Amino acid sequence: MRSCLKKKKRKRRRKRRRRGEEEEREEEEEEEEEEEEEEEEEEEEEEEEEEEEVHKKRLREKGEGRELPPRIC
Repeated sequence: MRSCLKKKKRKRRRKRRRRGEEEEREEEEEEEEEEEEEEEEEEEEEEEEEEEEVHKKRLREKGEGRELPPRIC
């Protein structure tokens, strides 16, 4: 009887460990996805800033002194 109980306890422990490992993996994947999204957003912002700078330079080259507001898509 004791051996049967020990086996059950071992099984339960193993299941808990597996669940814990799966949860950790899921959390890590979610964190990686969030980091990738943040990097993409930063890249988009940088591209927008570069476009604004190019637009301002073109206006200066044309000789128009006033600056227009940035383009909103």
